[in-house]
Amino acid sequence: MKKYVLTGVADSGIEAIFAKLYKSHKGYYLMHNAAQEVAKKANKKNNGLPPPQEFWALVAKEQYEWERTIPKVVKEAFLYGGIPDCLAQFENSNGITPEWIRKACAEKRYDKVFMLEPMCNGQDTEVGKAQLNKLYDAYNRSGYVPIKVPAGGVEERINLILSEIRK
Repeated sequence: MKKYVLTGVADSGIEAIFAKLYKSHKGYYLMHNAAQEVAKKANKKNNGLPPPQEFWALVAKEQYEWERTIPKVVKEAFLYGGIPDCLAQFENSNGITPEWIRKACAEKRYDKVFMLEPMCNGQDTEVGKAQLNKLYDAYNRSGYVPIKVPAGGVEERINLILSEIRK
């Protein structure tokens, strides 16, 4: 099975790309955002979100389990983020990353990582660039060389991603 990570900061367009891939019905397995699922579960319990360190540890556990349970018959899976995203978030919140997350990041589990640049629709571009650099660094330290996907139209970005996975 081939696993491809789509990652980026806020306003990077991952949701739009996932929606288009889903509609294409090309047989891709799509694993959605674990952080959104953890936030939804916390809100259902009416507890609100836990502190950042606890939140990102829960996200890493959810992501790890989701990845582990991808059906064996799947040939190609697109993942909305990966474990190194959590590593970057721990570092963004100036926290100490649990050792199990560092070990999970060190396991080679993704075939390609795509770093989607933000569309910059009014977002603070300096903050976005700093966060994107931390995310890139987290993947790089985890043994990956993320492929940068520049801002642009959904179709154009998907074509770039698909051409990269076919190489």
